[in-house]
Amino acid sequence: MRRLGIILPEDGKAKSEWTRIDAWLAGHGFTEVATQLELSPSDGRHDPDSLRATGSNDHLIAAAERLNGHRCGALIWACTSGSFIGGRSMVESQIAALVRTAKAPATSASMAIVAAAKALKARCVDVLSPYPAVVTQAFAAFLTQMGIGIGQVRSLGCDDGHASHGLDLPSALAGFAPASNEDARPVVIPDTAIDSLDFVHSLESESKRIVITANQACLWHGLHLLGAARPVERAGRLFRRCEPPAGPAETGS
Repeated sequence: MRRLGIILPEDGKAKSEWTRIDAWLAGHGFTEVATQLELSPSDGRHDPDSLRATGSNDHLIAAAERLNGHRCGALIWACTSGSFIGGRSMVESQIAALVRTAKAPATSASMAIVAAAKALKARCVDVLSPYPAVVTQAFAAFLTQMGIGIGQVRSLGCDDGHASHGLDLPSALAGFAPASNEDARPVVIPDTAIDSLDFVHSLESESKRIVITANQACLWHGLHLLGAARPVERAGRLFRRCEPPAGPAETGS
């Protein structure tokens, strides 16, 4: 059995799909993979000061240390805004701290989204952001730092994770025009508060766009780092056929 460690912000999302992830994995044929969930302090608010506190390396190291006894083969920091808010340097510092503590490869939602976009060979993405404008701007700036161009951006103004969790994604995606071909830029939907794993396939079908969500990218990248990835049908184009780029930030090499 291969074990995937998941560090989730502790902001009351008791119904998050991360708490049901083992059932999703088993249902998609990953019977050799189990997860271990660990919570890290967070008030769930989408303001820069709260997000920097959520992304504290001290918090992440403490969570990783608690996971050490479970022999996890890879770790996921399942938070987007609590990593990109400090730009590329914060994202890379968090991952490096996790790798050192766990002595295993690690990723975060922000880095996983970047890996997903690059695996899809997307030089530019559209962004459907649940966050307020200032946090959305920070996300776009981070993607630019990572060499990914920004097309259309929509900010939905959710003040916290609970508001994000309740979003109607099909309606929100309706503002983006269908792609003229399957290689057109993906729509990125950050925020791990948004349940999406069971809906990405239908979102892509209905919107006629490639969709990358935070939870989808996290799990896809984590499985690759664990060495357990394989193509999955009806889980979005990302899961169907892509290999991630190798990188020192994820592997600690």
